[in-house]
Amino acid sequence: MSDPARTSANPAAKHRMRTLGDLDATALMLREAWITLSHTAAAPEGDVRGGCDLLDITAMHQAARTVSVQARPEAETIADELTVRYRTINPPLRHLAKHLGPEGA
Repeated sequence: MSDPARTSANPAAKHRMRTLGDLDATALMLREAWITLSHTAAAPEGDVRGGCDLLDITAMHQAARTVSVQARPEAETIADELTVRYRTINPPLRHLAKHLGPEGA
């Protein structure tokens, strides 16, 4: 059972490694946006709407899309990867269940 789990995790890990650069760039861009907005809001006469004028809104929308596609929710687990590989994993599980029988269940 560990082999299907390992092989399911490998493609996901490779994909994750390929997208980390984009995710890092997006995180840094969003960090700078937050710094700009928070400094604007902290100023006595600061107007957050004015701070928004300093930002590239199109780039912010793209950054939000990047995060929604590439960031993993905390609840995501290996089970999600296994679900994708159902056809690969189902036959060994059926074989195992057949040999366990009712007493193994």
